Amino acid sequence: MRAISIVGSRMDENIKLCCKLAETFYRRGLNVVVARCSSDDMMEQNHSVGQYAHCCTCVVNLSSNMPAAAGYDQHKAVDVAQLLKADVLIVENGTDIDWAPWVIVSNPGQMVEKQLLSHQILAVWGTDIGNGVQQVEDLDQLADLVLEKGFSLPGLDCGACGREGCSGLARDIVVNRAETSDCEAMNASISATNNGKKISMNPFVASLLQATISSIFGQLKGVTSGKIVLTMNT
Repeated sequence: MRAISIVGSRMDENIKLCCKLAETFYRRGLNVVVARCSSDDMMEQNHSVGQYAHCCTCVVNLSSNMPAAAGYDQHKAVDVAQLLKADVLIVENGTDIDWAPWVIVSNPGQMVEKQLLSHQILAVWGTDIGNGVQQVEDLDQLADLVLEKGFSLPGLDCGACGREGCSGLARDIVVNRAETSDCEAMNASISATNNGKKISMNPFVASLLQATISSIFGQLKGVTSGKIVLTMNT
């Protein structure tokens, strides 16, 4: 699954690009999920969600002003998208997202907030912002770029890749200094799912779990080397 976060100073412009990009993927026959981080009021949220109805499988609300029962933490959007077997996850106004690349929406005469420039910027939509960031003005070109270089990391900030957190690895990936395969948590030799959803584990937990299970199963009769599948109800 490819993931991208659309950010910028003007929320309305960010939403507009998210809608157009979702429509572009939909016309290509791709399954799209949108995660909304916008903090607008309920009426405006319903209007914005309605814009996605014809081209998205699901719209996930990540807004901090929603009741806890209705909202999701940041990485829940990835869980939902994976359960729905989405091809693309688009995060709307995800300025707190550090596990996926960003596309910054820039308008003529508008200064891009300085703090945004230090993040994992894949491209800029609209006015060139310099800093060696690729400028894109065509929707098909942007869609191709997302399908080629979009990604999502587990968001564990475990540091096993040698960086302080997922944001450091994400920045290196977008400038071709690293690949998603450099994420140790994504390459663990043990994997687990809960109700069909993959559980992300940092390398220490993964190695501890693998050693424990291997030790226990090694005491059982008939167990040989190879792949072990364990199903458990909790």
